Amino acid sequence: MFLCKINLTKRRAVPTAKGNIAVIGKIQRAVGIRGDVSVESFSSFPDRWTLGKGLKTLFLGDDEETAEPVEVCKVSVLRGSIILRFTSVKTREAAEGLRGKYLFIESSDLHPLSEDEFYVHDLIGMEIVDASGNSRGAVSDVLFMPANEVLIVSNGNHEELIPFIHDAIESVDLRSRSIRLKALDGLFEGRDSKTSQGDANRHRHRVSSNTRGSARRKHPQASASKRLAPGRRS
Repeated sequence: MFLCKINLTKRRAVPTAKGNIAVIGKIQRAVGIRGDVSVESFSSFPDRWTLGKGLKTLFLGDDEETAEPVEVCKVSVLRGSIILRFTSVKTREAAEGLRGKYLFIESSDLHPLSEDEFYVHDLIGMEIVDASGNSRGAVSDVLFMPANEVLIVSNGNHEELIPFIHDAIESVDLRSRSIRLKALDGLFEGRDSKTSQGDANRHRHRVSSNTRGSARRKHPQASASKRLAPGRRS
């Protein structure tokens, strides 16, 4: 199956265009009185949060276009949560003001991927083409399921769920921004808009019930990577 990963990067200048930086986490809350913050990680790579390994300079903001550089001076783990301290944040009040903001790194600092691995932010927006050459819509999101990842394909008000596995995917072409499907019996048959939307809602419920996060990503297009293998966040 394909592997899905999430990665982030640092940047030395404020980004001027989307695609230059990638999201790696989200600030959850203030911790203590010295300006520390708890971070929800969107990364599959444990060393992503090691100080000095591409982490010293991050970008902080509501999205890619408003993110500003920030220096990290301390990283620790408290009861399983990642705790960061920034040089410019000295008080709990200042840290509270960062709640809900995202952390980014430069795309050039993303970990290299193996064959059949793709970052989620690269998959978002790619056209889905079936075995007959017909366009089925574009990837709008990715669900991380226990067995494999699932592409949410949107076409107007209609949604389809496509398993991101070798049995269903013929090829992924990053240059042409297209994903070609194999001829798979029952993949689309009998799925009208209402049924497809119901399937998507059931999958969202399953993910919400079995993971800590919601089924859909609420953060900017997280650079997760997908491969034909168990899902892994960058």
